[in-house]
Amino acid sequence: MYPNGRLQRFDSQKNAAIELGISGIGINAVLKKRQKTHKGYRFEYNSDKLVAEWHV
Repeated sequence: MYPNGRLQRFDSQKNAAIELGISGIGINAVLKKRQKTHKGYRFEYNSDKLVAEWHV
């Protein structure tokens, strides 16, 4: 969906899950460091925004 290295910012995990079409549980697992990526995305918080990075 996004080229390697592209970042996208979201207000919440719910909005990220809806817009990216993936599960919120997977996003949470990445944020809690249980897994490195979910469906090709890495997630982290930067300031108050959730940042999704497409990583292949």
